[in-house]
Amino acid sequence: MERTAKTGQVVMLDPVGQPETQGQRISSRVADLNGKSIGFLFNGGYSGELVFNHIRQRLGEAHRFAKAVSLVKPNVCAPAPRAMIEEIANSCDVAVVGVGV
Repeated sequence: MERTAKTGQVVMLDPVGQPETQGQRISSRVADLNGKSIGFLFNGGYSGELVFNHIRQRLGEAHRFAKAVSLVKPNVCAPAPRAMIEEIANSCDVAVVGVGV
């Protein structure tokens, strides 16, 4: 049995869209971390935990913070809960956010 195919116009689809751009305000930099409240928010990914803990330790050795808040997201894959973000935003001068896989 012979099979034949009808040929016609080939339609190529480009899956790449145009990025949406938004203006972002850049936070002002803190000149000195001494006496500041600092928040650490880590996603809890295993491979980044050692690095993030080391950064937290080294910053603590180099600066005298007024307060340090360390939080770990409950779910590596999901955004941080609003309450965690608000806690750091409302109580800290500086935030360090870490991501591991």
